[in-house]
Amino acid sequence: MRLEEVEQLGVKDRSLQQIFGSPDDLKFHSSMTLFALASSAANMPFHEALDRWFGGRMDGASLRLLEDLGTGFG
Repeated sequence: MRLEEVEQLGVKDRSLQQIFGSPDDLKFHSSMTLFALASSAANMPFHEALDRWFGGRMDGASLRLLEDLGTGFG
């Protein structure tokens, strides 16, 4: 399922925990962070998802892992 399709499912009033359950809600944050870092355009759905669900904050654990790996993204 595409991210744009999820937005049309009527999940506006539900938390990620309610939508995905655990630990998939955490995986969603990590995935959106990684995809946002890999995409160059700020208007990509990954950035929009971070804005909507996480107040624009990227996943700290994912950023620390990238930093530890020396990728230059952390």
